[in-house]
Parts: sequence; C-alpha cells; structure tokens
Amino acid sequence: MISRILLALALVLAGCSTFTDAELAQIRQRGLRPELLAKMEHRRSLDPEDLIELRRAGVPDAQVEKQLNDVGVDYVATSDDAVRLRKARVSARIIDALLRASDRFAGRQYSQPYDDGWNYGDPWGPGFYGDWTVGFSPRCHSGSGWRHHR
Repeated sequence: MISRILLALALVLAGCSTFTDAELAQIRQRGLRPELLAKMEHRRSLDPEDLIELRRAGVPDAQVEKQLNDVGVDYVATSDDAVRLRKARVSARIIDALLRASDRFAGRQYSQPYDDGWNYGDPWGPGFYGDWTVGFSPRCHSGSGWRHHR
C-alpha cells in the first residue's frame, strides 16, 4: 500500500516539471535574473519582459514555447505586447505561443459565471446603506450581520 502511494506521489511530482534537469541546467547557464530563472524552474507564468530577456539570453525557442504551452500566462496579452516583442526581435513562434496562452487564459476567465456576491432577492439592494449593507441572506450574512460591498 505504501509503495503504491509513493509511486503515485513520484508520478505526480515528476509531472510538475516542465523541463528535464539537463534542460534546466542549460537555462541556468544563460545568466538570467534569479526571478526569471525561478519562473522557469517552478512553472510560473512569463510576461513579455521575460520573453524579451529569454530571447536576448539565447534560450532556445523550443524551451520558451514549451513553458508557454505547459504553464500558460495569467493575463490577456495586448497588441502593444506583440508590437514590443516584435521590436525586441522575439520570434513569431514565441509571439504566437504567447497569444495562444493568452487566449486560453481569457477563455478560462471569461467563461466563469459573474457573481458579485450580492443576493438580488434582497429588497434593500446594494448600496442601500452607502458602502455598508446589512446582509441577512445566507450568501451575504457574516458573523456580525454586516458585510462590506465594493
């Protein structure tokens, strides 16, 4: 039983890494800022400035694209981002990967149902008491009976 748990844990942890140890060693040799290196090692989102630094450091497009595909981004890329990347000579392959990751992020964010936390069945409505409202419905009630709505 314990061996099965350890095997499952090893598989889960192995699945958390975007890069092999050899790939990470190659990336480390590029002289990246410690914050950017940590993003690459710990599967965190890259921003346009990171992509520019990776290009300047000579990190292969395949590795940058792999990071964007596996990790994604946590923002919606703009046309200004794409222009800035083109001016910095980031490859079209990486810009396309960024835009795909951005589209995936936007799809996740905007497919969530809107919920502002207010029970619209409450006849007093938001803002009845200014910035503070009394919440007696199950969704709005806090321990004191008051909930701050912003």
